Amino acid sequence: MLVADSMVTPGLARQVKDAVRDLTGRPVRYLLNTHGDSDHILGNQEFSPESVLLSHRLTRERLLKEGDSAIAAARNARPFLAPELEQARVVVPGVAFEGDLQIDLGGVMVECIYLGPAHTPGDVAVWLPQRRVLFTADLVFNRIFPVMRNADVANWILALDRLEALEPDVVAVSHGDVGGRGLIREMRELLTTVRGRVLEARDQGVPLARVLEEVKFPAYEGLSKAEVRIPEAIQRIYQYEEVKA
Repeated sequence: MLVADSMVTPGLARQVKDAVRDLTGRPVRYLLNTHGDSDHILGNQEFSPESVLLSHRLTRERLLKEGDSAIAAARNARPFLAPELEQARVVVPGVAFEGDLQIDLGGVMVECIYLGPAHTPGDVAVWLPQRRVLFTADLVFNRIFPVMRNADVANWILALDRLEALEPDVVAVSHGDVGGRGLIREMRELLTTVRGRVLEARDQGVPLARVLEEVKFPAYEGLSKAEVRIPEAIQRIYQYEEVKA
């Protein structure tokens, strides 16, 4: 068995392990961290050392560098979980890979596809080609405005092109309900729209402060987390792509 991501607290990770055992009667052989955000890795300790912990090299390097700051980030983002995070510690995956990784789970092939830098430098999606099931992690959000504060949005759009080309029947996201491949198209449209409007204003010489004040996205302002994340997205696109140019 392979589990993608270990949740944001050890207690939630234990619930995942219990659910896998109840459903399959088998242990979790592999735990894959799809990227290094705190809400995806702070249950790692519940899987180690029984399971092999995997990630892309860039995710492992990020966790080694950031250390326990991931716990502080989780506590700041979700203060209601602070008591549960008291027992959390950062356990870094022991096995890191470059590019893509294929795993044979008793005749079921799992493809771990490296797509970064996008949402983060080390993004990995999980694809089950025989089942036509795709786990996108944070590369796709459903009815929630995506986190872009550390993103490479231009490459994220290209990553979504690659995911849609797989033609999945089922798309499971980390934040939001399971859906079909239409979720990938919706995410690409959102990223393309936001990026395009911000770069257009920047290229016209509009200062960042005015862009933050004047550029609006009414189609997306009703999404969960949009109030905080739209300004983060504008600032990231405006500043990061300017540096790249």
